[in-house]
Amino acid sequence: QADAEVARVIRGYTSGVSSFQRIDRLIADALEIDPNLSSALATKGWLIGAITGDTGEGLRIIENARMRDAKAPLTYFYSAWLLIGEKLLNEASRSIEQGLRHNALDRGLVGLNVWLLCAQHRDKEALDFLEKAIILRPDVDLLWIMKAILLALAFGLMAKLMQGCCHSHQVQ
Repeated sequence: QADAEVARVIRGYTSGVSSFQRIDRLIADALEIDPNLSSALATKGWLIGAITGDTGEGLRIIENARMRDAKAPLTYFYSAWLLIGEKLLNEASRSIEQGLRHNALDRGLVGLNVWLLCAQHRDKEALDFLEKAIILRPDVDLLWIMKAILLALAFGLMAKLMQGCCHSHQVQ
């Protein structure tokens, strides 16, 4: 449940100290039941990195979680978010790519991959990835949103080019 609450924070549906306290409580409850639960440890790493600003400690906790379960998608997802926060986009891309090798259809990794490709101005790669991902994960709303944005940008650029072309050849 902690990762669902984090998703609400990341999407901007909720914020503030009470949200982070709730996430912290949920993590503590999960780790009390299973101290080795990789998803809870990964969420704890994100919380520490994002809230305290200690990205290094957050990433260490997430790596510890990954050592317990190398295929756990949240370990890749949350490390990517912390790396993005530090403006380490290439490292974040590597984390997502590693996660996708283990979890090719993970909702968070698929969506974040497209977003990050766009943020890196790798629009062609983003569109190629989108075409495949939408077929496999039509339920990921971010994919449809990003596809619409990319197509609108492409149309906008084409419209500007066409407008410039037509204006330069007008008879006066």
